[in-house]
Amino acid sequence: MYSYNLLKFVRPSVSSWGAPVLLVKKKDESMRLCLDYLQLNKVKIKNKYPLPMIDDVMDQLVKACVFSKIDVTNQIFVNTEDIPKMAFSTRYGHYKYMVMSFGVTNTPSVFMDYMNKIFHPYLDSFIVVFIDDILVYSKTREEHAEHLRVVLQVLKDKQLYAKILKCNFCLKEVSFLSHVISHGGIVVDPSKIAIVKRITSTPLLVLPNPKEPFMVYYDASKTGLKRNVDARGQELADVVFALNMLRHYLDGTKFEMFSDYKSLRYLFDQKDLNMRQRRWLEYLKDFDFNLTYHLGKANI
Repeated sequence: MYSYNLLKFVRPSVSSWGAPVLLVKKKDESMRLCLDYLQLNKVKIKNKYPLPMIDDVMDQLVKACVFSKIDVTNQIFVNTEDIPKMAFSTRYGHYKYMVMSFGVTNTPSVFMDYMNKIFHPYLDSFIVVFIDDILVYSKTREEHAEHLRVVLQVLKDKQLYAKILKCNFCLKEVSFLSHVISHGGIVVDPSKIAIVKRITSTPLLVLPNPKEPFMVYYDASKTGLKRNVDARGQELADVVFALNMLRHYLDGTKFEMFSDYKSLRYLFDQKDLNMRQRRWLEYLKDFDFNLTYHLGKANI
């Protein structure tokens, strides 16, 4: 039965198309198969179907007290002539999706349009749809039971399946679209801003001790003006920027500076430099520091 169900979605392929694959670990430690459809997306005409604004979605939840969230898997089948384009390659063979993958440009818009059509009579009444997420809301548990019955019956009639482990039923508080929703109101999901709080927490924002040696870690930026210079220029520009920002701490002291750009260590001995790089090197001579290579993934 499992093999039969799998063949409805994925089958062996001999297509000349082929997207590379990558396995990414999910929060629950399971693996997600990610397909890189970049080349396919370049030749596709984008669907302009609008996605709902989060503010509009939240405005529908006034006086709601009971909530259920249903996560639907994508089972919209691809047109027969387009199936070869959904092919992907693995070390174990060449396969093709029979259904639209969310890695393809128009899949969210097409899926959103389909969900709006099948739930049209109930939208803004007791159901909110955002792509593959369904939020059912009601004022009482009795009313909610009837609303859930209607929604589940529609899913059954259309042969749409939900990810049961990601569904929540009959809750007073539910997480939806990065917000926590309850009868008392709507707040930003604390888990979504935890990293921001951690960055600004006390262990990182400590007062510098001039009696201890300073260690400077930095990484090159590819935004703004730094997009107009080469890799070596980007790295050198960020060294200058970092030292200029921290000059009042570093001036007159010996310190270590760590870079994930290995070639930067030999920059001071090179003669083939433009005028801008020569000015930056003159500026760096005001500081007493050792430039040390630091592996990129460890440079955080």
